[in-house]
Amino acid sequence: MKRKFARNARVEEEFNQTLLDIEEDWSATLEQQLLDIRENIAQQMEKKNISRAALATMLGSSRAYVSQLLNGNENIRLSTLFKVAFALDLRPLIQFTSIDDEIVQKLNAEKLQETRLKPISGSATYTITAKIRQEYADTEVC
Repeated sequence: MKRKFARNARVEEEFNQTLLDIEEDWSATLEQQLLDIRENIAQQMEKKNISRAALATMLGSSRAYVSQLLNGNENIRLSTLFKVAFALDLRPLIQFTSIDDEIVQKLNAEKLQETRLKPISGSATYTITAKIRQEYADTEVC
């Protein structure tokens, strides 16, 4: 969705680029989620020794349709996701997180990685949580 700014071409370009960035981020996140869902379904099927044909029978669909779902040739509707989950005796959990929470989670993951790489005060043994507490002791969360 492009927007037209009659007076300022730079503002128009920046605005349209921002919209494009949001669209790309949204699409990438969707693709990653779909990959994760498909992988989780495949793992659960393997764990429970359920074939594609057996899952198709449980869903009342064809084996080809199940293959399309698992191979990524089709978007998974929410109702289909629930049907598959219930057929595998699973309960889907849909969560929403704010971008701020995601940033904090990534920051914490980076700090954990950093902590694993360098010991505190020359000691080879230390706790990761102690290092994180030390790093964030003076940080105020808004």
